[in-house]
Amino acid sequence: MNVCANAAPDDWIGYQYALAQTFNRVVFQEGRHFFDGGWFSNLTVQVRQGGVWANVPNLSITPAYPGINNNVGYETFTLQFNPTSGDAIRIYGAPGGSAAFVSAAELRIYGP
Repeated sequence: MNVCANAAPDDWIGYQYALAQTFNRVVFQEGRHFFDGGWFSNLTVQVRQGGVWANVPNLSITPAYPGINNNVGYETFTLQFNPTSGDAIRIYGAPGGSAAFVSAAELRIYGP
């Protein structure tokens, strides 16, 4: 068996809805960190509008997202932004580590 690192330059986790929704906050709990991956190198939120993904306006992340293996698995981050409507939402970024993968425990989506 041949096992190799993920070749994808980006990764995402999200939800799709039958009808447009308005969103203003995402709560993301990371999963476990491994020596070779399990985190995003950078992180943003995108909403799909008319079939096109766009970054949300005025994103703030609390606590600040480290973008590295800080050896703290299952850490929770609140991603707050201006209300934005669309039929899908996702957290999006480059997967971290030499194997380039992300690990997630929970993703919660909120609207105003």
